[in-house]
Amino acid sequence: MEKIEAGQFLDFVKLFPIRRNKKEKQKIQENLIHYYDAFNLKPTEFVEGLGLRKVRHFLFGDLEKAELVIACGYDTAERLILGSGDYWPLDENRNRSKNFVNITLQVVISLAMAVGGIFLIRYALKLKTVMKIINIVCAVLIFYIANLIAQGLTNRATFSKSCSLFMNLEIVKHYNSKKVCYLFLDYGSYTKVGINFLKNEKFKGKKIVYLDFFGDGDTLLIGHDDKGIKVGKYIEENYSGNVYRTKLEGVNRFNELENITVLSNTTLAKDKTYVVKNVKTDDDLVVDPEVMQNTFDALIKLCKGV
Repeated sequence: MEKIEAGQFLDFVKLFPIRRNKKEKQKIQENLIHYYDAFNLKPTEFVEGLGLRKVRHFLFGDLEKAELVIACGYDTAERLILGSGDYWPLDENRNRSKNFVNITLQVVISLAMAVGGIFLIRYALKLKTVMKIINIVCAVLIFYIANLIAQGLTNRATFSKSCSLFMNLEIVKHYNSKKVCYLFLDYGSYTKVGINFLKNEKFKGKKIVYLDFFGDGDTLLIGHDDKGIKVGKYIEENYSGNVYRTKLEGVNRFNELENITVLSNTTLAKDKTYVVKNVKTDDDLVVDPEVMQNTFDALIKLCKGV
């Protein structure tokens, strides 16, 4: 089978470690377009509004002729201030609880700093020129840091999500067919904003495989709905290694989608749940190369079997 080069993956992570703000996302978007152009696959861009922001999804291939869509999120998110940063593919309530605590903490810290900055400016107005300038500069710096905290601290270790993106890119190098499309979702890595785009009528009747997180685990978790069971079973049969396949039930990011199969590299936790470790911390620096290769091999077989 075709081999994934670990060195190429590391080079990819070095080039695109963070994909969070507009400039960072534009860099990966431009490179996606250039990359697929070499395989004569033109981009279709879908733009949605998210408040004052634009959400940009990119699809490569002919969706009308395609039977299979391989999707992943191309963005990265903030680093958690508190907690392990673990992610449960099958338990969104657990993820939301962890995120809620951290968002609340971010707001409290940023507000406290902003209040401190206001008092510092009020105090500065009573001082003489030099000290007044120094205190005002300090206050402005405090406001700047408070704003950064409110937006979330950037997570600079993004191996588990970069692995999904890298694998999606690698597939076309080894098998390029009109029956397969490649979809890259903005705000698709950590939230339902990008995931919800898959509910679009354009994807009705298509088999969808979503590459979620691939961290330092030893078990490929395959989740699917009723219609995705054939794809799920096919990947399970063609995967060399530990695998756990289950129906997508309960509250998760994918339970409103149709004909979906979700793949994640996970660890079995002490409470018998499957978890991807450290996806929102600076410890997200390890990917199991064997799991990556085995998953890639199964995906190539799936593409050829469509």
